[in-house]
Amino acid sequence: MKKTKTLTIVILICLIFFGVITIFVGDGGEKQKEYENALVQAKDYLERGMYQLAIGEYEKAIAIADSEELRTAVLDAYEKRYEESTSILDSYILAAQSAVSIYSNNPEYYLVLANVYLRNDDYQAAYKTLNNALNNGVNDEEVSRLYLSIKYAFDTDWYTYTDFLPATEGVYPVMNSEMWGYIDETGSGETDFDYSFVSQVGDEGIRVLADEQILLVDSSDVVRGKLSFVPMQAGIYSEGLIAINNGENFGYYNSLGDYQFGNYIAAGSFKNGKAAVALKEDLWSIVDITGKIVSDKSYQNIRLNLDGSYLYNDIMLAKENGKYKIYQEENPIGNFECDDIDVVTSDELIAFKSNGKWGFVNTKAEVIIKPTYDQAKSFSNGLAAVCVDGKWGFVDELGNIVIECQFYDVDYFNSERHCMVQTTTVDWQMISLKVNF
Repeated sequence: MKKTKTLTIVILICLIFFGVITIFVGDGGEKQKEYENALVQAKDYLERGMYQLAIGEYEKAIAIADSEELRTAVLDAYEKRYEESTSILDSYILAAQSAVSIYSNNPEYYLVLANVYLRNDDYQAAYKTLNNALNNGVNDEEVSRLYLSIKYAFDTDWYTYTDFLPATEGVYPVMNSEMWGYIDETGSGETDFDYSFVSQVGDEGIRVLADEQILLVDSSDVVRGKLSFVPMQAGIYSEGLIAINNGENFGYYNSLGDYQFGNYIAAGSFKNGKAAVALKEDLWSIVDITGKIVSDKSYQNIRLNLDGSYLYNDIMLAKENGKYKIYQEENPIGNFECDDIDVVTSDELIAFKSNGKWGFVNTKAEVIIKPTYDQAKSFSNGLAAVCVDGKWGFVDELGNIVIECQFYDVDYFNSERHCMVQTTTVDWQMISLKVNF
């Protein structure tokens, strides 16, 4: 291997010499001699393993007559010195940046610079470097591969949870063994896990907590109300009401914990004065904040979104006659129908099931990615979860798997580019993308 590298260096120096010799015609030969001496000296220093001195000679030659061959040679010398000592990192980065700036169509220079950044764990700078390469029209397979690898690289938080609920208002309820607490979307704010029951966080930070008492508490930890029973399940407080299961059915309660109305088998959160409720199995409708049914239609199911609402930008997902459709308000959009469907998020690219496989459709009822996957969840913050052969990973909006299918289950990426994933059959952990894009 060392002989091959030495031969490559010799050939490179010969190319440098013969490729630029015409530059010096007419200057009396002084610059040519200086240039030739720098190359000879650089070769000698390389053979002696004196890489910093070799770098100095190459830089002298570059100052006289720049070329891609010389830039390649000096970066090779930097690499050899860096392998001996990382103290040269800043100078190595500057040399690679200079090569990229002057020879912006050379993919090798972008790769060198990106990999130097990665050695310093600077994924953001490495991503920016390769993104610039693609924007400059560099068409190289290795650049594209490394770009995607960096773009979707992630860290895994060391802390594990036995269960969690989806984030609302930037907060996840999480369980440690049998007790619950809260963390934010970045995984911070771990509590002492004091509660036997918690709900997701709603308007004004109001949520249900079960300790010695069953309380409704706001974001300032002020007790706003109390319940006389331990809930089996609780929804999300919104527009003055929260759906709570008292052990038999769901009813709506105010922030004081007073029962208002309802006896439903399922109930969502209010948005713009309306909520979806299940009157009985396979019979859903829409009610206002007094409990009055305000829809002329009924449905076999209405899909509730991550915040418990049934509408997102006037889009509703519901089941009629055995098929799910996409509705604008309550009017079907196009002829699209499917066997099952996920939720609407801000990405507005929805996972759906047809003929046993899952794909993705937009809110205009246009199929964007044909059903391919065993299971899938809707896109959220640029990524969608998919399941292949029993394991979950993530795809981009082109359908490329960018985080390999390796998890037992997964949630949705949040706005902080973090996501809860099940790393073992009993443990959930939070992963976070290294790069903001």
